[in-house]
Amino acid sequence: MVLPDDPAEGQAAAETWLRERLVAAGVVPPEALGALSAGLAAEPGRLIGEKLWQLGLHEAGKAELETVREAYADDPVANYQLALYFQELGLFRSSIVAAASLLHQVGATVFDAPRFLGRLAYPAHYADLILPLAERYGYDPRLQFALVRQESLFESIARSSAAAQGLSQVIPDTGAWIAQRLAWPDFTNEDLFKPYVGLNFGAFYLSEQLRAFDGHVHAALAAYNAGPGNAARWYETAGGDHDRFFDTVDFTETRLYIERIYEGFNAYRHLYGVRD
Repeated sequence: MVLPDDPAEGQAAAETWLRERLVAAGVVPPEALGALSAGLAAEPGRLIGEKLWQLGLHEAGKAELETVREAYADDPVANYQLALYFQELGLFRSSIVAAASLLHQVGATVFDAPRFLGRLAYPAHYADLILPLAERYGYDPRLQFALVRQESLFESIARSSAAAQGLSQVIPDTGAWIAQRLAWPDFTNEDLFKPYVGLNFGAFYLSEQLRAFDGHVHAALAAYNAGPGNAARWYETAGGDHDRFFDTVDFTETRLYIERIYEGFNAYRHLYGVRD
């Protein structure tokens, strides 16, 4: 996996490409394409949301900022500007959503758009934590990037309706079990919202499922999503055949989960692979 030395690498070329797409779609792009427009900059929701976010009131700040993103959701220029702005602010989920919307609006995918734009939709946040974890446990780091993107869109404060928490969306009971296995000192459930903890626990649990299913990635992902018991049932029926295993999975959500992580893995392989 190759990370760009400069996060802005390729931005100028990407904006030239984007201008051409916008003009072809009948949109007149501003001269400073990547800077917030005067209208966006003056939005009350943006001003209030940024202050709340910087004060550490993340849920309230996100709510304000999301109202702005939703209000401009049909504007590709605003989506590009907000994707950059949210990423710099640290509101990664909203940045990814805006970037994905932009690519859709200009009729592009991460495979045919400039890499700079693709990396906004599939970022490598927390690489300083994920790369060493992948090396420690012996799996491709792009698998964990794809998993975290699918689970939380890199939002450390994420919480699901099933009480899954943090970047890796670990549920409380599983978190307590992992903490015991890792002999994690002074663990409390709220620790799962800390990136260092959430990523460590998710990496350990993913590696445990890969080990339990002899490196069978489909089965490990199914176990991560639907539980080891269900994955074992499907694995027993399908054996070691990946395609047969996928056909055996009878949970629609789990089938979609596996598909999306494989799509994400391929996107990360393209965006962060060795250049030709």
